[in-house]
Amino acid sequence: MNRICIALLLLLFSIGSAIGQGNLNAPVPMNKAVRYGKLANGITYYLYHNELPKDRASFYIVQNVGALMEEDNQNGLAHFLEHMAFNGTKHFPGKGVINTLEKHGVTFGGNINAYTAKNETVYNISNVPTDINGLVDTCLLVLHDWANGLSLETEEINAERGVITEEYRQRRNAGFRIMNKIAPTLYNNSKHAKRDVIGSLDVIQNFDPATIKKFYHDWYRSDLQCIIVCGDIDVKRTEKKIQELFSQIPAVTDGKPREFYSIEDNAEPMYCVATDKEIQHTNISLYIRHKATPKEEVNHKTLRDSYVNNLYNMMVGERIGELMRNGETPFLNANINYGGLVRGYEALTLSVTPKEGKDKESVQKLFEINQDILKNGFTANEFLMAKTNMIMFMENYYKQKDKIDTETYVKECQSHYLDNIPMADIDYIYEFFNKQINTITEKEVKAKANELYADKNRAIIITGPEKEGKTYLSKEEVLDIIAAVESGKVEKQSSEAVTAKLLDVDITGGEIVETVKLKRFGAEQWTLSNGAKVIYRYCSYNPGQVAFQARSIGGKSLLDVEDLPSASVVNNIMNYGLGQHDLSTLKKILLGKQASVGVNFSELSENIDGACKNTDFESMIQMVYMLFEQPRFDQQMHDLMINRTLESIKGVEKTYGQILNDSIKMILSSYDPRVRIVDEDYINEITMAKMEEIYKERYKGADDFTFYIVGDINKKEVKKLVSKYIGAIPAANRKESFKVHPYNFPKGKTEKVLELEMAEPKAGTILTYNMLSPYSYKNIYCLDIMCQSLQLRFTEEIREKEGGTYGVHIKGSAKKYPESSVGVNIQFQCEPARVEELKGKVYDEINKVVQNGVREDDFKKAISTIRKVQSQKTKNNAYWMNILDTYILEGEDHTTKKYSLDVINNITIEDVNDFARMYFGNANLVDIIYKPKE
Repeated sequence: MNRICIALLLLLFSIGSAIGQGNLNAPVPMNKAVRYGKLANGITYYLYHNELPKDRASFYIVQNVGALMEEDNQNGLAHFLEHMAFNGTKHFPGKGVINTLEKHGVTFGGNINAYTAKNETVYNISNVPTDINGLVDTCLLVLHDWANGLSLETEEINAERGVITEEYRQRRNAGFRIMNKIAPTLYNNSKHAKRDVIGSLDVIQNFDPATIKKFYHDWYRSDLQCIIVCGDIDVKRTEKKIQELFSQIPAVTDGKPREFYSIEDNAEPMYCVATDKEIQHTNISLYIRHKATPKEEVNHKTLRDSYVNNLYNMMVGERIGELMRNGETPFLNANINYGGLVRGYEALTLSVTPKEGKDKESVQKLFEINQDILKNGFTANEFLMAKTNMIMFMENYYKQKDKIDTETYVKECQSHYLDNIPMADIDYIYEFFNKQINTITEKEVKAKANELYADKNRAIIITGPEKEGKTYLSKEEVLDIIAAVESGKVEKQSSEAVTAKLLDVDITGGEIVETVKLKRFGAEQWTLSNGAKVIYRYCSYNPGQVAFQARSIGGKSLLDVEDLPSASVVNNIMNYGLGQHDLSTLKKILLGKQASVGVNFSELSENIDGACKNTDFESMIQMVYMLFEQPRFDQQMHDLMINRTLESIKGVEKTYGQILNDSIKMILSSYDPRVRIVDEDYINEITMAKMEEIYKERYKGADDFTFYIVGDINKKEVKKLVSKYIGAIPAANRKESFKVHPYNFPKGKTEKVLELEMAEPKAGTILTYNMLSPYSYKNIYCLDIMCQSLQLRFTEEIREKEGGTYGVHIKGSAKKYPESSVGVNIQFQCEPARVEELKGKVYDEINKVVQNGVREDDFKKAISTIRKVQSQKTKNNAYWMNILDTYILEGEDHTTKKYSLDVINNITIEDVNDFARMYFGNANLVDIIYKPKE
């Protein structure tokens, strides 16, 4: 789902309800399924019963308070205060909140978390089991303490300074530095430009504890707080509990006013150039700021306006995409979009990333695209495509209305509280949309485009690499280019409808010659006359949706080293189109259909993935047939993609992060010639002729593939269409497997110190363990428990006690193919002076586990987490696709208890300790430190 569709989804879901006929200014009543109230002390609450997932609920407290409320001597303390909520409260001293909840599989960082923004601070306890007696009440008590019971002990405050200092260090990447440089221009020197949430390092390290306590008492108060509980809960009981518990919090009668933080208008365009050593490409943008609809004026007209805005965004995005597909452009990328900026403001953004030396030409082309829209609007076909796709999106969303998860409802409640975005019944949203969408005209969208392209509140912002000799367009040069385009002639865009068929050939299909019922899965296996195997399972979890996969074993492992660069672009084949149709034509042919396919050529297999609406299943299967029998290889499109890739890396200095990742990649592979760094030499080795040869060799022969079809579609229909299309793919008369290449992880212990040029002094450690080991579920769960236990120790000893890093992260992995192996990755970032010391402490914690075993409490927490995750597996299309694929390839039925619950229930702490001793005693290890070059 693209960004436009996601934005549309959130807005469509958020707004709409019963409306007087034709009265767009009518208020929007709230969805009656939401229990909404406000206590006498001002605390607002929302309750919503939802059983996706069942026996789970999420608990949120939304504080209408953020970094913008800080005084200069508090810069960063809104965020610091968020941290302190996990370091002691009235009823949960010390780490009591985390320790209490983790016993029930509710993990810190995963389910227990928070974020601070400029305008709000939000705490969450998500995915909580509601079938555990008393746990709902415990979570409400935590929210109560977060509202009015933080301990804020001086010792804990001082201990947290180091953690936040390291978070400050971690955040200071190129994007963060650039944002701070452009903020005064983007936000016209308002307070939005002076608060970046993480704050001032001087304040973080030196503030008096009384200062943060003042911020807490000034702003964490009942009239600025909202409680949200969504999930599988007893709404009446929960409401009564909230009323009893939270009414105890006293109201604040003389609190500071919660003001709206405005941005002053500017009549003349503002301008800035912001450079950074770790930025690789120039970007030139024009922002045109608009005030959003005031909260109190949001109504059904706001909703209808959102349809116009989204049609505009969709059409201009498609126009730029078509331009880039059909020829050379002076830019690597371009974008015109209207959307949110900060609370209370939106912006039209025109942005372009030029090819090297093409700054003027790129700005000119971007504004020519815009000027054509302003003068000539959109073509009838562009408008039809956008409107049809929006209708299709809305229909699909409506069909999935019973599959909306709890976290989506939480976001809706939060948006209503903070921004007064109305909550509404989904049935009416659908009805309202269908009434309004056909009243919108292309002229109306053109008028909106001209309205958005206002002549005030403009900001010209240029960002790019900081390097000697590099120059950027001046403000006058940009304005002159824009003025010349606006006064010049613009060629009108044309876009014709397409009437061609997707597949315009007569197909003589095959037939099903054998049927095997896979009763344990509720599925069937059909063998076609050409040898292809098709696995079908009806699944109604996702109404109207069908998932598809085709898989053949072999993949890139069967290729020679010199073929690998060309093989790396096989997955881009759909960019060429299909059959006689280029990609632009293909998109028009599929207008109004939800059907997609894509190639996934991996190391060990050839795959085709697909998805469709059940009514468009034939279109999807036709495209599968065409990928085998009519793949398209377009030299012009290929050259465009390769040239654009070369332009994006030519003469560009790699950042320290890219150099680090490249170095790690080569070290971990022992410089295997099959492992390559993607650079100019690599790109120049790619040829379409070789790519075509590889594709046609690997994607041939239906008998070498297994085809999976899972979803809400009638078996009779599937049988008819797979017989016709998959049955028409010739057999290759081969059965292959992958090739096992030598295990190339460095043997023993390898230590490396990488000194890198970097803009900010940072250091870090990356420890990577790996060993060949028998693959078993017992080993997988022992690995998981061991890693979870170590994560708890690292957090406690190195983050909290030492304050030396924002976090030590550990992740275990196990793979069965091509050779069974187990890996563990541990990494952290810190100040350069402490990297050796903290690495030693990581080893100390590992040694404690090896020598003394995991702690019993940690073992129990890990077991609870695993059980919670296992019990939540949703049996949707993706689940059944994976289950069936595993069974066909490996003969294992992962729906049985022996692959999960039986294993978990029988694992003992001694099993985990034995595994830890075996693993850390035998695994190969690569120990890498990276730090600034002196």
